[in-house]
Amino acid sequence: MGKTTNKTRKAIAYVRVSTKNQESEGSGLSGQEASCRGYAEKKGYELVEVFHDVISGKYAERPGMENLLRFLKLNAEHRYVVIVDDGSRLARSILAHTLLREKICAYGATLESPKQHFGDKAADRLQENVVAVVDEYDRQNIVERARDRSLKRLEADFWIFPVPSGYKFDKSPFGGKVLTRVEPAASILSDALHGFADGRFQSPTEVMRFLQGQPLFLGGIKAKKFRIDHVIKILRNVLYAGYLEYPSWGVPLTKAQHEPLISYDTFLVIQDRLKERSIAPARNDIDADFPLRGFLVCDSCGRRLTSCWSQSRTGKKYPYYLCQYRNCSEKGKSTPKAKVEDGFEELLKSVVPSQEAFEIAKKMFSEAWDRRNRTSKSELASLRAQSREIEKKPLETSIEPSMQTTI
Repeated sequence: MGKTTNKTRKAIAYVRVSTKNQESEGSGLSGQEASCRGYAEKKGYELVEVFHDVISGKYAERPGMENLLRFLKLNAEHRYVVIVDDGSRLARSILAHTLLREKICAYGATLESPKQHFGDKAADRLQENVVAVVDEYDRQNIVERARDRSLKRLEADFWIFPVPSGYKFDKSPFGGKVLTRVEPAASILSDALHGFADGRFQSPTEVMRFLQGQPLFLGGIKAKKFRIDHVIKILRNVLYAGYLEYPSWGVPLTKAQHEPLISYDTFLVIQDRLKERSIAPARNDIDADFPLRGFLVCDSCGRRLTSCWSQSRTGKKYPYYLCQYRNCSEKGKSTPKAKVEDGFEELLKSVVPSQEAFEIAKKMFSEAWDRRNRTSKSELASLRAQSREIEKKPLETSIEPSMQTTI
């Protein structure tokens, strides 16, 4: 068998960037691939495959690299050349670099690069390892600088991490970005949070059902994919109260720069209610059994009363209203349902609304109507915008099939 020449030798390329934003910037995936293809053509190699990853170079385990190693294992007889744009694309950690280099060489392949020499002599390996150590230092330095900038931004009371539902990032007059409300999602979410705090929604499950019935809040999310764990995260998110914290970086609870959807007191009520009850489906019969539930408040703490059925030793059940707030002096002390409701009925008969009460009620209904009207207008504007987009699509897709974009 004749000796294999450069002209007949097969090669594969490996390209990598750390984040999605880097895919098309500078020496992104396409730029690295072009560099590797140019090198293969210059050397007379047949480039048969390109593997890519979008992941930090500190990790040795990566989807694209695993596919590359599997390919080498299945085609070990060809003794492929593995081309990388430079050593930092292979890894940015001395440990990951050493491990991946050994795995590639174990399948009879060799590493080459248009910008760096990979050799087997002691001097070559020393130089290669020095470059790998420097790459690791650069990576760690970049991470530290980015963390310092992020920490300073948090300490300046600006949220910098993923945007919660109901908000978006806009430019801040103080520089950088700040969370701003997105309507009508913000108003819908505010209604849900207030509803859980004041007892209109008796459980996170009821909040979930309410939000699932709001297509303008869900946006592109299917109602079936909006689960109870999403609701729990929303109910526990202090950002909605206009505060932020990041304990792992030593950032304590502090007032944030963005506009809240609820007050901090309302947020605390929500947390108390989450601790007091388990996450269970709402009972269909609860309103029939306890019609005043959600309307009565405790004399001692002012929190809304809950209700339950208590069973005696003989098996007979008795209905009660009671307070379950942990810091209340009346916690657990129950009042028979009949006593509460009979007393309420007598009180209701004796109440004659005054003119002042009518005026207050009129003002409350007027404010509620105005709030609902603003929300409806926002929803209508959103629906009209969606309608315009839908009307445009047939025109855009009928112009020329080759101009359609595949997502």
